[in-house]
Amino acid sequence: EAVNLEETAATMRFARRASVVQTVSKESTVVVKDPARLFKEIDGLSTKLDDAHELVASLQRQLAERDEAARRDADEAVAAARREANVVVVAAEAKARESEARAAAAAAAAEAAAVAAAAAAAAAPSPEMIAMAEAAVAKAEAAEAKAEAEARTARAEAALREAVEASAAAAAAEAAEAAAAAAVAGAEAEAAAAMAAAEAAAAEERAAQREAEAVELSQALMRQRAEEVELNRGLEKLKEQLLSEVQEEQQPSSAEQQQIELIEAELHWLAQEQDAQQTLLKEAAERRQQAADQAEELAQLLEAEAARLATEAKARAEQQKLAAEAAVHEEVRRAREQAQRQAQEDRILEETSPTRVRRQEGLPRTPGRREQEDRLLWETEERQRQHAGMLSGAQALPTQMELDVAELEALTGAERQECIEALLAYDGDANAAATKLLGF
Repeated sequence: EAVNLEETAATMRFARRASVVQTVSKESTVVVKDPARLFKEIDGLSTKLDDAHELVASLQRQLAERDEAARRDADEAVAAARREANVVVVAAEAKARESEARAAAAAAAAEAAAVAAAAAAAAAPSPEMIAMAEAAVAKAEAAEAKAEAEARTARAEAALREAVEASAAAAAAEAAEAAAAAAVAGAEAEAAAAMAAAEAAAAEERAAQREAEAVELSQALMRQRAEEVELNRGLEKLKEQLLSEVQEEQQPSSAEQQQIELIEAELHWLAQEQDAQQTLLKEAAERRQQAADQAEELAQLLEAEAARLATEAKARAEQQKLAAEAAVHEEVRRAREQAQRQAQEDRILEETSPTRVRRQEGLPRTPGRREQEDRLLWETEERQRQHAGMLSGAQALPTQMELDVAELEALTGAERQECIEALLAYDGDANAAATKLLGF
């Protein structure tokens, strides 16, 4: 409440000071354009700028798609050319292997012919052997054997020459076939090269076309960017013009400047006042904290004292309980003895009473005698009731003391504090204080 009151007083002082400040009204001669039209132009330029951004994005997407398509076409063409070249190379390798096989077969045939010629030469009989054989058989057969051997040698030589000529002809045929295969391979290679050149030319033409399209797209993109830059410049000019006009409208006069300075000074003074109030509040909070700490220490001391007093009271209560129990037992014993004596006396009185004698003798009772007997009977019953009450009270006394001690132990902090204050404020001895504590 004090802080609110101080803030209210400060606000009233500020209002009183502000009420005496003279205000100067000046006519504004600034011609401001229609702000609605300016905002419409800004919105239109913003819309055009957004459209230009969308167009640039679409052109970039188209260019990327075309580049991707050209890249895929080039990859496919290269893969096809590689496959065709692989086919031509495989065919050439097959033909080369076939020509090698034929040459190997021709060489094997030549070797077989040479071996056959050598075998034939080895199988033909030599002149010495014929001479020796004919010398053994007859000299007459030597001339005939020699003629036959010469004929056989001539036939073998002729066969050998024919085999050599045949192998040479076969080799020439194979060479011609290899030359034809090489010519075919060269023709196929030339055809493949021509096809590859045609494909490369087509790919170059497509690449040139794509490059031309990319150049056109880039030129369109550059034009669009130039238009976007122009639109941004126009938008910035409009914004600067609008801001300058607004600043000219909002420029304060000298009186308004003085008023603003006064308000700032008042705000500074209010800030200082608030800082001072915060300092005072902090000091008050510290003092309250110190008081709370002292109160807590005092409460702890009082609680310890209360615990000590409770312990002493409990010990005294135990002593009183024991004494009360002894007194009760003694009283019970006395009451029992008195009850026995009274019962014995009553029995004696009853036995010796005139009423009983009269009843036994059958004599009638007189009114005075009847009243005396009734009074004696009532006194006897009253004494019996008193003895019974004393006995029940003596039996209930320890239970009540135990309940008092349990209530004392179950006291809470606040109740224990009140009990301690009551004990400190009570003037009397220890037994009276314990009695008041039990009563509390």
